[in-house]
Amino acid sequence: MKKSETYSAVKLVITLTLKTLLLLGLNSSIHAATYWVNNEASLLDALNRAYVDRDQSDTIVVSGTIYLSKTINIQSKVTIKGADTQRQSTLKRYNWDFSAPMINVQYHGVTLHNLTLQGIGQNSNVQLAKYAKWDSSNSALINLPATHAGFNPNYFNIYDCNLIDSAIGISSVGIIPQNLNISYNSFNRVNRGIELLRDVYRAQWQLGDRLYAGKLNIAHNQFHGNNIRLGISIDAGNDGFPYVAPSFPDHYAQIRKDIKDKASYFEPGSNINYNKIYNAREFGIAMATVANLHVEGNYVSSYGNEGEFSAGINIEHNANNIVIKRNQIHVGTSGNFANAFTVLPYNDHGAPLNAAQASSNITFDNNTVTGIGRNVFFASGYKNLVISNTNANNFQSTDSWGINAVLHNVPGAQSNSSAWSNSNLKFAQWWVFSGTGSKAPQTYYYDNNGQLQSYAEAL
Repeated sequence: MKKSETYSAVKLVITLTLKTLLLLGLNSSIHAATYWVNNEASLLDALNRAYVDRDQSDTIVVSGTIYLSKTINIQSKVTIKGADTQRQSTLKRYNWDFSAPMINVQYHGVTLHNLTLQGIGQNSNVQLAKYAKWDSSNSALINLPATHAGFNPNYFNIYDCNLIDSAIGISSVGIIPQNLNISYNSFNRVNRGIELLRDVYRAQWQLGDRLYAGKLNIAHNQFHGNNIRLGISIDAGNDGFPYVAPSFPDHYAQIRKDIKDKASYFEPGSNINYNKIYNAREFGIAMATVANLHVEGNYVSSYGNEGEFSAGINIEHNANNIVIKRNQIHVGTSGNFANAFTVLPYNDHGAPLNAAQASSNITFDNNTVTGIGRNVFFASGYKNLVISNTNANNFQSTDSWGINAVLHNVPGAQSNSSAWSNSNLKFAQWWVFSGTGSKAPQTYYYDNNGQLQSYAEAL
């Protein structure tokens, strides 16, 4: 072999060897790591190591019970799971500010699995008063802050976990994080189980006409407790133009004057399905300013106090394209404000009742209602409402005339609605239910003596 050929061959071997070493080094750097932790210090160290390469998809395995003295901030794409079977591995807060979240998820692609997350103790009014500032507390086990475009915990996934003893289980601030999966979890003694709220004051960067929320899956969860306030609440859109509530603080009201009142749109296939919610005092499932949701196969029992408004499933404020199908609602409150299903206008903070903020394209089909309360349906802000195949044979109304479906509408609403094949529903205004415009279901009502009256006289 010539000298030049030998040199070229050696050069080729060296080049290939260097490339191989570089590739091996590169590959080793992108391999996800697994960290085993059994105390707060080791958990924080593992999170810091995972932060070095945030998208590496590291795994943190929790063994035993870890007591947390401060909020844990997750700032990388990690999976945190329990080493012990049957959710026995526990993260538990102690001796610190109970108005702050236990876990702050600040990055996309975070997964929690096979864990128990434990809060501040027995969820009662005494506990909330002492530690969590009563019912308005934002003391959450998990917080999902999505407050600007680069700070959005999308693709959050929690399954097969226990969440116990807290004012809130899972909360959000800013916009609704996109593509959430919350499934096969148990919420015990959590006053507000899942509370996803949009706050335009904290998320002014996304105020367009169409608010994208990705795909949502909340399924096969159970909510237990004594007189919990609500199970699942999603209030996802803008509270804004054309009607700004007068009691909002000035800086909130001014922002809302500059935006349009729109719902957040979920992708087709988004659902709230097959959850079981026991003893909900206010709402079992509540949806406001959301679009494209399928709500099927849920069981909700209410446990409200006399004179308090309650609903198994509530829809309000510009919600649209919602299907509520094959759910079972047991009404356990006896007051005049206890309902199985409600469709409401927006009138919080002194906002006027108005047709512009009525919900539309709402379908109730094949639902079963049992128990004792005021109404199977109470609707007062809607367009294109369909009620079909309801079984209310085992529901007893507290109304003296047995009326259990009150359907009046906000002034000026255009209704092209219908009801058919319902069992044991006694409607007020049912004969004009399919009317539109001036003949919409706002024209008549029954008084306490069962006598037909005009809507104007009712006012």
